Amino acid sequence: MTRKLFVLVFALAGIVNCTKAQTLTWYIGTPDTLAVTATLNIVDSTFTISGTGEMKNYNWSTLPWYDVCGNIKTVLINQGLANIGSYSFFNCNNLISVSIPEEITSIGSSAFAFCSAQSLNSIILPNSLISIEASAFFGSGLTSITIPENVTHIGDDAFRQTSNLASVTIPNSVEIIGQFAFYYSTALTTIDVGTGNTNYSSIDGVLYNKTQETLIQYPAGKQGSLIIPNSVNNINVYCFYGCSGLTSFEVSTSNANYSSFEGILYDKSMDLLLVCPPGKQGAVVIPNGVISIKEQAFCRCPFITSIEISASVSSIGNDVFSGSNINAIICNPIIPPTTEQYTFSNAPQNASIFVHCASLEDYQADQSWSYFTNYHVIESPTPNNVQVFSQQDNSFLITWQSEATIHMLYRDDQLLATVSTTNYIDNDLIENTEYCYKIRAIENECESVFSEEVCKIFNTVGIIQQQVTNFNIYPNPTQNTFFLECENFMTIKLYDMLGKEVLNQTANGKTEISINHLPNGIYTVQILSEDRIMGSSKIVKQ
Repeated sequence: MTRKLFVLVFALAGIVNCTKAQTLTWYIGTPDTLAVTATLNIVDSTFTISGTGEMKNYNWSTLPWYDVCGNIKTVLINQGLANIGSYSFFNCNNLISVSIPEEITSIGSSAFAFCSAQSLNSIILPNSLISIEASAFFGSGLTSITIPENVTHIGDDAFRQTSNLASVTIPNSVEIIGQFAFYYSTALTTIDVGTGNTNYSSIDGVLYNKTQETLIQYPAGKQGSLIIPNSVNNINVYCFYGCSGLTSFEVSTSNANYSSFEGILYDKSMDLLLVCPPGKQGAVVIPNGVISIKEQAFCRCPFITSIEISASVSSIGNDVFSGSNINAIICNPIIPPTTEQYTFSNAPQNASIFVHCASLEDYQADQSWSYFTNYHVIESPTPNNVQVFSQQDNSFLITWQSEATIHMLYRDDQLLATVSTTNYIDNDLIENTEYCYKIRAIENECESVFSEEVCKIFNTVGIIQQQVTNFNIYPNPTQNTFFLECENFMTIKLYDMLGKEVLNQTANGKTEISINHLPNGIYTVQILSEDRIMGSSKIVKQ
């Protein structure tokens, strides 16, 4: 009596070993366990489900046949069943074909997840199907799928990472598409939506909600640039993960919510950097004015080699550089931008970090920034285009170009002056003596290397003692052009308020000078004969 009871309990638990171990049988119905039977034929690797009603839902740890799942090659589901239970064929990576009858209305969560690319390439879904649950085909080997017209629900991650799936058509009946339903499906080039669908739409193969206010999914295998419609006011940056063919974002200036700069997506005001397209290549320079970098903005951007962070950036979100191959980050902020707990998670730790010399200790001491181990100091830009002019008052005018705020002028390797301009008059000169000048810039307490050295002999012989007076500049102020009248062949140079040369051309007689390309402001006009300054004036562009 005891032995018979043991056999009965063992059978009801769902496992029966049959004659000569050629078949394995499980009872998997719900609520009636015996109403649905699953049988695996060991010889031909066929898994047959028969009975009436519903199958049980499992997870990977409770699936009765999980240990023999690798033996299943063919699945036959007979008439009478209402569903395919959760995890029914999870990780059955040798499964080749599945036959599903018309009465099936639901495919459970993870039912065919991780049925690999080497096996299950296609499956015919019945017209009776209403619901495809979460992760139903996650990581499967499907190359094509037709979603029947009666399906109303596609669950979270339903076709996530189906790496061979090339296209999907969403029928008019679909009411719900869960999060990440087609995420990271790297062969997927188009998601088309039936025009009669009242909840979703598509433009050029990209999935939106019906009103096209929300961008839901960019196909991961699609190539080129994405034009953001003006109607879009909500974008989930996760929808671009794995989209290695997406090279740039294009946003119209009339878009009320977003903007783009050099292919990267920002909010309208460009205070916030939202996301870099995963297919963008080379170096990225974040423009000045950007305040924050959103979490995961450069996550999984494998082709970006370096990023220059503008001085205006004050905060950086989580996982910004995770999964990237960045080898250099140029940090212009003097104070290290604030970070989150996982800002540099999975970022390349040996990337070169360039900071200003005044900030080096602060970056290295910061709890987050100290994650990086390869720090370098940014040198101030070296002054260039150093020139020395002889003047009428027996002095030299030394000019140069530089963006720095402080300059140290050396004469014959001795410090002559420290100035905030880009010019200097040296009147302490001895006749027939050569003087050599070079400049070093200082910015944020960091010194540049020396500029090139320029030498000139001071000689008053032949200097025109009287400054040219017979030249005329008009109109002044002006808008786009002005005229210079002079008797002889002259060179005219214009300098902005920083001392930077912005125009250089010749003049003879009455000459029209175009300054249409210059911004409004006050400019210094120099009139030169050979290398001597013969006169100067100011002109106002307005």
